[in-house]
Amino acid sequence: MKINFFGKINPIKRQSFDMRGFTLIEVVVAIAVFSIISVAAVGAFSAMFSSYKSARNLNENLKNSQYAMNLMNKTFRTSTVVNPSSEGESTFLEVYDYSQNKCFRYSFSGGKLLRSSAALNPTSTIECGSFVSDGEMTSGLVTGSFYVVPSEGGVYTNLAGDAIGPKSVKVGKITTAMKISNGSGSQMREVNLQSTVSLRDYSLSNIGIDMEIPL
Repeated sequence: MKINFFGKINPIKRQSFDMRGFTLIEVVVAIAVFSIISVAAVGAFSAMFSSYKSARNLNENLKNSQYAMNLMNKTFRTSTVVNPSSEGESTFLEVYDYSQNKCFRYSFSGGKLLRSSAALNPTSTIECGSFVSDGEMTSGLVTGSFYVVPSEGGVYTNLAGDAIGPKSVKVGKITTAMKISNGSGSQMREVNLQSTVSLRDYSLSNIGIDMEIPL
């Protein structure tokens, strides 16, 4: 026995019933769900883009700092320490570069690595003149310090106790430590750099010269 459930329904009314749309509640719920998904997607994309931008800026600042450190190390290798003259840590360093016949002053100040240069005063000892700023060597926020171990010299003597020439007692070293940051806040990232250079201090080290053998 076949039962026709629509046998008593007007064909026009049945067609209207089959083609009905969404109710107001369904539309509101759909819009709310779509809005929540859209806000979440925009927030995730914004955070990802901000993180990428922060990492890119930090990488650029790191490259500039590495170049500055390499440039300083090249100068230190042919220099003697002028100030500070005693062993210890400091945020500034003054050296006299024999290869360029100039004094250089490096300092960490205001989140920057700064360099200044000066001519050598015509005196019997190494003494620098007035320093003139050469500008900033790094980008971004950079802090750091120098740790100096000055060179120490002595003299060679013959069997009679007469001085026959200079000798190296201790080769000096300069350790540079730098912290590079891309700013502040939740997206802040930091990278540390450190390098140690042995000084070829021509006034004291006399590396490669054996004065025990009279010349």
